[in-house]
Amino acid sequence: MLSRKHYLLLCLCLLVSVLAFNQELRRHSIFSYNVNDGLLQSTIADLAVDGNNFCWISFPNGLQRFNGQDFVTIPSQPGLPNDQFIKFFRCKSGNMLMSHLLGISLYNRHNNQFKLLVPATQKLSRPAIFIGEYNGKVYALSEKGMITELKEDGTFINWKGEWPAPDSLSETAFMSAQFPGSGKAVFSNCHKRLCYVDLASGTVSTHPLPAEISPYLLGMISPKEAVIQFEDSLYQLHVYDFEKRTMQPYFPEPVRSGILARSCIYQYEGRVLIGGGHDVAEVDTENRRIHHKKVNFQNESVGGSSGIGKMCLDNFGNIYVATIFSGIRKIMSRNLPIKYFGSAKENSNFVLSVLPDKKQNRVLVGTNQSGLYVYDTLQNLIKHFTHFPGTTSPLSVNGIFKTPLNEYLLIPANNAKALLLSNSLEGFRPLEVRPDPAARFPGFNFFGNPVFQDSNGAIMQTQGNLYFINYKNLFIQERTVSDNYIMSGLYHRGRFIYHDNDELIFADPVTWRKIKKVPLPNTGYVRCYTTDNSGRIHAGTNKGIFIMDGNGRVVHQLNKEHGLPDECIYAMVVDKRGDLWCSSNKGIFRVNADGTFFQLKKEDGLQENEFNTNVAAIADDGEVFFGGVNGVSSFYPSGVIRQPGLPELMINGLQVNHTKKFQDTAVWQIDDLEIAHDENFIVINFMAKGPDNPDQYIYQYRMLGFNDEWIVHEGQRTVRYFLPPGKYTFQLFASRNFTPAPFPLKEIRISVSPPFYKTWWFLLICSAALLALVIYVVNNINRRKYAQHLDEIRRRHALQVQRETISRDLHDNIGVYANAVLYHTEQLQNLPTDQARQGLLRDLQFASRDILLSLRETIWAFKKSTYTATECWLRLRNFLQPIYRYYPHIRFVQEGSVPEDRSYNYQSALNLVRVVQEAVTNALKHGEPSVVQILSEDAGYGKWRIVVKDDGKGFDVNAEPSGDGLKNMQKRAKEGNLLV
Repeated sequence: MLSRKHYLLLCLCLLVSVLAFNQELRRHSIFSYNVNDGLLQSTIADLAVDGNNFCWISFPNGLQRFNGQDFVTIPSQPGLPNDQFIKFFRCKSGNMLMSHLLGISLYNRHNNQFKLLVPATQKLSRPAIFIGEYNGKVYALSEKGMITELKEDGTFINWKGEWPAPDSLSETAFMSAQFPGSGKAVFSNCHKRLCYVDLASGTVSTHPLPAEISPYLLGMISPKEAVIQFEDSLYQLHVYDFEKRTMQPYFPEPVRSGILARSCIYQYEGRVLIGGGHDVAEVDTENRRIHHKKVNFQNESVGGSSGIGKMCLDNFGNIYVATIFSGIRKIMSRNLPIKYFGSAKENSNFVLSVLPDKKQNRVLVGTNQSGLYVYDTLQNLIKHFTHFPGTTSPLSVNGIFKTPLNEYLLIPANNAKALLLSNSLEGFRPLEVRPDPAARFPGFNFFGNPVFQDSNGAIMQTQGNLYFINYKNLFIQERTVSDNYIMSGLYHRGRFIYHDNDELIFADPVTWRKIKKVPLPNTGYVRCYTTDNSGRIHAGTNKGIFIMDGNGRVVHQLNKEHGLPDECIYAMVVDKRGDLWCSSNKGIFRVNADGTFFQLKKEDGLQENEFNTNVAAIADDGEVFFGGVNGVSSFYPSGVIRQPGLPELMINGLQVNHTKKFQDTAVWQIDDLEIAHDENFIVINFMAKGPDNPDQYIYQYRMLGFNDEWIVHEGQRTVRYFLPPGKYTFQLFASRNFTPAPFPLKEIRISVSPPFYKTWWFLLICSAALLALVIYVVNNINRRKYAQHLDEIRRRHALQVQRETISRDLHDNIGVYANAVLYHTEQLQNLPTDQARQGLLRDLQFASRDILLSLRETIWAFKKSTYTATECWLRLRNFLQPIYRYYPHIRFVQEGSVPEDRSYNYQSALNLVRVVQEAVTNALKHGEPSVVQILSEDAGYGKWRIVVKDDGKGFDVNAEPSGDGLKNMQKRAKEGNLLV
């Protein structure tokens, strides 16, 4: 049996244990990433963050880089020949050293390239560990116990310091740590020994330990002290002093055992983080006590159901945590003081009503099908009512009022009863509900809305029904407002205002007389109302916010065109400063006086981004409550102001025609891009680097030269363009809230060269060629016109020549016969007898026939283009035959040789024949010959000579000719190139 002394001692120990368990909770926005989000696998070997704020994660079978949203798998490549079990070390430059099974590689964050600094002579069984960095050199310990000092430029030497390497190396206790900002470091490569390194002096001292140390925890809390954990006492941490060679417990008081199970330690900015079990805790370095434990907004531990493996810090103070088997966590450092009221039970937090009662230190939350939750103001659950007494149906509460007697009036959804809950939360009593006989849908409907309350009573609206609550006589009177679908209403200046059939209706709540109707179309239903300090009415709809004066006249509307984060407005409250707060499908936002919006989202600590209709309240001290699909979020408006500052923007992807550009350099270093005209499909990926995740920012961008208007991309970080040839500037802006007048935080100048046929030199050449072509065409047209004109002149001339030729031909041929006719006609008058006249008439008939024949021959002559000399000679013979009859007293002789190979064109042949015919005709007409000869001979040299002779009286060639015969002969000879 315990004595009184032992009993008191036991109670004291239990009290200390309880106090240790109830450490302060520090709530953070915590993101979880696993294989479903792109993580290569759940087993993580190491992780670290480089100068670009990329988190590098190594696995037993690969390597990944994480930018805050996307995981990119990095394959083995030149400069990184191996990707297994990589160990990381971040240099002061922000570059990353990576130790692997084939040596040590350097990742240059500026050009996104790897370089193999220290190649291994053969594949190692495990990578080297990095001891620390000092004076521009990094020190690494190989598996064989050799220390190498290396620089980022690739030079490396074996360390000149001497130290006794252990006889046997550990397979597990192979780790190191360095105290930040000093040249002091520690490493362990066997189970029972620590090696203390002074990098400045190049000395190593060994320190034996009494037991085997844990391979998971080794850290330095000062330049001379290391924190370790022994395998046989995993629930304790120890501090080893290298100068004094002493050891003592790290925590002066007992610590909850779960925090220290398989622990890891991380020191930064004068703070110490310890991860153990499922928890991450921060240590007060002054007194070495757990200061607080980090949890999410639902008070859940960082690891969840998994233990904590490793931790590191990003460039903005956020903490990456590698769990043992459930991926990684990211603990956000910047957190807003937002409270969460909700149950850990899944699908039990769909909130329909909320009532803060600060005087009683309570927050009452009515849910759908999950009953009534009562919390204290520290978010602890006090009471949970799942159903009303005497019933088994799940309870849904869509309205909560506090009566003057400090009881709670509960309005159940889809029910016809109401209950009063005692102030002690121990008992219920019913409240009489007097139904409206004219109601088509009696009873409390789903959507509830507390419209009005004073010391005498209250008004509750559930869709088309109003309920007048009488606190004095304790009954509720039902009154039907409308049979239509009505979500909300407003009691304002003694009038009840509601929206029905695209009209805002003002009604007297006593007589229920409709006082006036104001058109209010295009709302998509009104979900909620509120009034501001100036008496203006705000209607939250599915199409944004309608702001009206007291008479219902719309003076302004806010929608997405004005930067409204979401147009579906669930609930609204006006805080004590007069600012309007709205819940929506995209979190909660405040409408600022300058037209901007301050937005809170799930990542800031809200229950979810989606909220519920008319579920909002404001406490007497100004705390605002909004209910949604997963609980209630509350905050003080003055306490959720973010620190000013804009993120750094980075281009982390650039594709041209679906092909990655700049394979040999880091795309985020690119400021200018020149591409060809057939490479004009551009995909740009970008991200914001800041204290928040990339998808928490609102991005605004534009492409100057293509579209000068800023375009809003909320959470999306990829844009696509088809750019015609020209010069453009892609401008990018990002902020946590929409900004009406953004300015570029990042720019890329893009030049799309035109095709060669659109370049200035080609256009100049084409212009010159076109001008030359125009000149050529115009000249050709003028030349053609001139040629046509000449052709017309030639045609007319040729026609004239043909006319003259025909005239001459008719003169030469027909003239002879006509002369014969004339001659016989004269003889006819002198003949004395009829018989003689009859013979002469016959001759005249033959002459006339020959005239027609000669005319036909003349026309026939124009049908051929060329004639041989023989054909011309035959033509002359045909000419002479009919003349024999007309001149029987004259002897005609045609003889001589004709050149067989001689030919003449039509004109020359015709002229030749006509000249001979003219000569014969002249002889007959004027010479009175008795013999006419036509002689032909081949004169040689391609010449043909024809001689016409007669024995007539002749004429004087020098005398003035009386006819055209000789002229025609000379003209024809000239045209036919003949010599007469």
